Amino acid sequence: MYGTTYTQCYINNNGNITFGSAQGGYSSTGFPSATPMIAGFWADVNTAVIGSATVKYKVSTGKIIVTWPGVAYYGTTGTPGLINTFQIILTDGTDASIGLGNNVAFNYSDMQWTTGTASSGTAGFGGTPATVGINKGDGTNYTQVGRFGLNSSVYDGGGGSTDGVNYLDYECFRFNVSSATNQAPSVSGVPAGNAVTITCGSTQTIALTFLPPEINQTVSTSINTNSLCNTSVSTTSGTTSTANVTITGAPCNVGTNNITFTATDNFNPSASTTVTIAVTVVAATTTASSNSPICAGATLSLATTAVTGASYSWSGPNGFTSTLQNPTITNATTAASGTYNVTVTPSGGCTAATSSVTVVVNAKPNVPSITGTTNVCVASTTTLSNTTSGGVWSSASTSVATINASGVVTGVAAGTSVIKYVVTSASGCKDSASTTITVNANPTLAATTVFTLTAVGLTTTLSNATTGGVWSSNATGIATINSGGIVLGVTSGTATINYTVTNASSCSTTSTISISVNPFANP
Repeated sequence: MYGTTYTQCYINNNGNITFGSAQGGYSSTGFPSATPMIAGFWADVNTAVIGSATVKYKVSTGKIIVTWPGVAYYGTTGTPGLINTFQIILTDGTDASIGLGNNVAFNYSDMQWTTGTASSGTAGFGGTPATVGINKGDGTNYTQVGRFGLNSSVYDGGGGSTDGVNYLDYECFRFNVSSATNQAPSVSGVPAGNAVTITCGSTQTIALTFLPPEINQTVSTSINTNSLCNTSVSTTSGTTSTANVTITGAPCNVGTNNITFTATDNFNPSASTTVTIAVTVVAATTTASSNSPICAGATLSLATTAVTGASYSWSGPNGFTSTLQNPTITNATTAASGTYNVTVTPSGGCTAATSSVTVVVNAKPNVPSITGTTNVCVASTTTLSNTTSGGVWSSASTSVATINASGVVTGVAAGTSVIKYVVTSASGCKDSASTTITVNANPTLAATTVFTLTAVGLTTTLSNATTGGVWSSNATGIATINSGGIVLGVTSGTATINYTVTNASSCSTTSTISISVNPFANP
């Protein structure tokens, strides 16, 4: 690092790696400083809020990776509302993952805070700003990406005013700080593998940002499109340099072409960074798909690959046509089964692409109405039926009525319950019928007042406070009873006397009593 070789480093909780000694300082300072340090995000870090936020590292040949995963700021209590995830990678310069020749990389996920309360922050911002950069510790050689204390994306370079932390979101910075000479500009925004693929007719922009590692330097960038057609370029220069290339795929640029970005700082002698990106323009392709198989009555959804600026032409069974990218057919019938074709025509004279998909719409089983008596008394049963076999019965409210596999409904308590009969076909399509069962309450009887003894040829009278009932005897050869409740002993023995009351819903309740008919003594 800046000409000094290190064989040991210290991973510090507060977002940095130091050399020579550990560093516990939670309020960062700008660079240069006296401590050799690589600061991915030197700030007031709190790893104690959630267990997964513990700083992690991995050492492999020629490389060490250190990650601060989902860390909160000091002063956070309970579930953290704001978290940062960032990473430092150190290599010996031979690791292609950060670019051959580079030896330091900073990687960022969503960055949501800058300052803890111990550094005078309020709700994660303000106070002492966080520092991102690389510092030799000699007061001369250092790289500062910026100092971040604002909840915004504002950025004016490594040595300007306080910057917005959102500028770091999902960015990756690469550096070669192996020597003590002027450092070449760092770059962010490079696509994975230094390559992009564009579909003919589509438009894509490559946007790179170059930073001068040293404070008080500026950077300018030039772009060489190598005569690639259908491109437009724009650049800015200063404490940051942006370089944008917009490419529209067309027949004239189908194939692979290289675009070169060269960023140069204003130091004497200057240093440059060159980035070459391979741009491949391919003919339009499309893949038709659907949510088939579906059941009749469901919505059939068709889809194909999106191509920017393209037109779409669908055709299918029964004269179906559509110019939508993803058309639908609501309440589809089995007649919607068949092959659907789509043609995607890109803009700019690009070759059209075609694709097809086979759709299957399965019929639902035909379930007619449920038949049977839909009134039942509590503790009584009624039987329902359906001419379509193989279905499953269910009751929406088993506390009111239950139903078994044979369709026998048992009244549990007064009320109503929807009874459903569902049939599933071999293709998994369902159809159903339903009916409402009414469970009627049984009448409530008062206690039967009774003399339970009588003699042959004599009578006794029974009574019940609930009126409207009917008296009966189960053994009229032993005892009879008339409508007035008068029991006549016929012969000696025991008979059961019933008193049955039936309400308007035809539900009845019976009270029973046992009568003993005794013989006279033989004089």
